[in-house]
Amino acid sequence: MNKITNGKIEINAGRAAAYTVIALAGLWFFAYYDRVFSFAFIIALLLASISSCAATAKAAAEIFASINISHDIADKEEEIVMTLIIKSGRRIPIPFFYVKIYNEWLLTGSVSDEQYVISVSASRPGIIAKCYKAKIWGTASLGVKEIAIHDYMGLFRITYTGRCDMPAASVSIRPALHESMRNDYLANICNRIASEEKDEDHSVKRSFLSQPGYMYRPYVSGDPLKLVNWKLSARFGQYMVRENEYLKTQIPVIILDRVGIRHTSPPGMLKKAAFLEERVVESVLAMLDSMVKQSLSCKICYYLENAWHVLAVEDHEQILALRHVFSQYVFESAAETRLPEEVVSKGGMIAVFTCALDEGLSGEITRAAGSGAAIDVISPNASDYDTENRWTVNESFEFYSSV
Repeated sequence: MNKITNGKIEINAGRAAAYTVIALAGLWFFAYYDRVFSFAFIIALLLASISSCAATAKAAAEIFASINISHDIADKEEEIVMTLIIKSGRRIPIPFFYVKIYNEWLLTGSVSDEQYVISVSASRPGIIAKCYKAKIWGTASLGVKEIAIHDYMGLFRITYTGRCDMPAASVSIRPALHESMRNDYLANICNRIASEEKDEDHSVKRSFLSQPGYMYRPYVSGDPLKLVNWKLSARFGQYMVRENEYLKTQIPVIILDRVGIRHTSPPGMLKKAAFLEERVVESVLAMLDSMVKQSLSCKICYYLENAWHVLAVEDHEQILALRHVFSQYVFESAAETRLPEEVVSKGGMIAVFTCALDEGLSGEITRAAGSGAAIDVISPNASDYDTENRWTVNESFEFYSSV
């Protein structure tokens, strides 16, 4: 448990003034009326005030708090239970704790900065349990924003603030895996791959080194459809598939842009920016899912923990593993380079998924295209910086050309 320190004392001026007036009235009564009763009253008032202040200050010196959450990684719409425990290390009773809890809007379930009042004794800690629901992809933080203790007579209160001292927790929310019902970009990739295969009259295709390239045989149930040579199949009247792949077809590469728009958005546009970033991440997963279903090999490239990661994706299990990885993905506000040089320098078919198409990214795309890379840009929103090969993904995760 965290020890809560660095409290700030705030005097209740109104209550202190009221007690001062009462004390002056007691002195006046002492001077002109019953001295015995007035003396006893004044002494009792002073002792009560001193005891209240001393007991509260003593108890406030040993306050501990902790937060437990049911799980730190969750799927969207999954419930998350937060339990806050506060206890005192002193045997002096504390009347009440006033606790203010914060939670980010990535979670739903209560209003942020909601205040609770709990009582704590030496043998019984105070417990607050709250249930939230994961709403938007990303990392959501929740915890204690403020703890306040009033003395018994209400003369002052000790307030503890500052997130560095308060208990807190974070929940990483996995992006959802959506099925794309319309994917014109995937059809474009398939056409470009198919166009690489020249129309040959023979069953053996030779490379520029005069070595065997593709050898074809009749289709057998279970063969991947990507191996079918449709032009050759039409000529022979039956499906013909590649048997040996000495000449490798280009493998499309998907790059997830490391820069987002949430950090630079005004407060009124923060949620819209978060939804757009979420759609970019979930669009990457939807595209990978579509390619795996068509038995198309592909690679995903993303920036995490200060390094670029390149992963070949060939099955559904790898996509599920990426959902877990992307639950901790955070877009940056800015970056010196947006595209990994080791990937774009190899050329080939590259798709950049971004919601922050700006001058910097457009310049990198232009330079990469000049070195032989065929780069497409897929974005969920409009941009002032258009590129030649621009694609859009909408709320239903349909991919279509923006040109």
